[in-house]
Amino acid sequence: MFSLAINEAISIFKSWTVGGNEWSDQLKTAPPSPTQRLITRIHGQYYDLTSFQHPGGPQTIACAQDRDATEIWESYHQLTRDKAYKVLKGYEMSPAAVEAMSNKNATDDKRFRDIARYGASTFDWSEGRKGKAFHNDLMKVVTNYFEELRGDQKHLPLNAFTKAPLARNFFSAFFLAFFWACAYGMYVHHSWAAMFCAPLWGWLAASNYWHDALHFALSTKWQVNTLAPYLFPFFMSPFMWLHQHTIGHHVHTNDPLRDPDINAAPQFLRLSAFQRIYPVHAKQKSRLWTFFLWSIATSTLKPLLRDHMSRIEGWYGSCVPLVFETPLRKVRHIAGRVTVLCLMSVWPYLCIIDGSLYSMFKAHCFAWIPAMTFSVLFVMNAQINHLNEENEHESSNSEDFFIHQAQTSSSYATDSKLAFVLSGGLNLQIEHHLLPGINHWHLFYMSDSIRAVCLKHGVVYTKWNNFGEALEAHLQYSENLAVAATAPFQTNKRMEKYIFAKDTRLSTKLKNRNRSKRE
Repeated sequence: MFSLAINEAISIFKSWTVGGNEWSDQLKTAPPSPTQRLITRIHGQYYDLTSFQHPGGPQTIACAQDRDATEIWESYHQLTRDKAYKVLKGYEMSPAAVEAMSNKNATDDKRFRDIARYGASTFDWSEGRKGKAFHNDLMKVVTNYFEELRGDQKHLPLNAFTKAPLARNFFSAFFLAFFWACAYGMYVHHSWAAMFCAPLWGWLAASNYWHDALHFALSTKWQVNTLAPYLFPFFMSPFMWLHQHTIGHHVHTNDPLRDPDINAAPQFLRLSAFQRIYPVHAKQKSRLWTFFLWSIATSTLKPLLRDHMSRIEGWYGSCVPLVFETPLRKVRHIAGRVTVLCLMSVWPYLCIIDGSLYSMFKAHCFAWIPAMTFSVLFVMNAQINHLNEENEHESSNSEDFFIHQAQTSSSYATDSKLAFVLSGGLNLQIEHHLLPGINHWHLFYMSDSIRAVCLKHGVVYTKWNNFGEALEAHLQYSENLAVAATAPFQTNKRMEKYIFAKDTRLSTKLKNRNRSKRE
């Protein structure tokens, strides 16, 4: 299984395609046909980036393919915005090319499905926007921090210092080594101690490096950011994670229509007051029900089924357009997921059961306890940072992207190094959502300054004193959503832009649903 994951990652380097051409050969080939181009939309303008070799690697630029990438582009070019924009202008498409592409899309409907369904970006990016002064002061804090870190090394770009330092990599390597040691003991020697320890070390490894790597914040070398997640293949496909987390959640945080985290399983768990209510949501009054759903969120068959449904629908979680580069990439993806599922849920039964009741019991434990434990750790740490009364109330109508990011997130125990290590830096969620391309290690030292900027500009900074407070706030919020099925279907300003937009199937559906609730 491990070799399959490594081979998949290596094959990405050898045959990564952008619009159908090999990345290593794309500058040597003839201009691609219109169907092979990597086209994106930023601030209302279309760009053909097929021939552009992004310093962040093909995985980075693929996140912008066939979608409105305004917020993604702004999030990851905050320190290099002026330079990046000058480069971007060189790939601007002519009005004639845009019109030709639009005419083609009218028939095949394969590109920019996000715009077709939701419309263009709803955030205010004008120079005179309310949040401009807030963001300027935020960038002063960030620039001053990294200028001090750079010191006399002026020959190096400031962005080179935003990745993981040696100490952070040491912790990550330490945790990853212990995880693989426990995995070996669990799958080869069938050790009970290794079985209980594996998900704990796995969480520490994944949260301290896996997450940053898929935000392109682990290393300045894109090869490292692409390969590193495959060293921990037990959680989720890195490809799907980019769609769910980097493209979906980080751009549309707490948006009841576009955030995949909120729409993970709406038929079983209601995570927003703006979501439709089902009778089963009444079970959220029981915390045992909530923890049970957490335990199966990333374990058992659910990830495989979610992947399968996403490939069929062409949307991840019905929120984010799914873009596979080639059919071969899709096949490798499916093979990798099936292999991981077999190792985690089938292998214990094949190797442990010897006919006795004890061996059957042990096989069940080895097949389910590690996966369910890791699932609870992951979902719990993800949910408490966004889903509470404060975040939903303060953020629903924010028109500025960066203010929206701050007010849809919450941090806890920001001064605790122990909380930082145990959560992989996820306790600094406000800081992370404002600066997703910067390694969490640096966010710990900038946290107080970032909070001061928020307070100066009246941006709500939700902070809990410890993990327990944050968890309790989320669980109470979840219980409050377990209301009677007669409760009204609610909307906010941003949601109404989708609901009452013209000629979108989802908007019409929600508009009719909202009307029926009012009647």
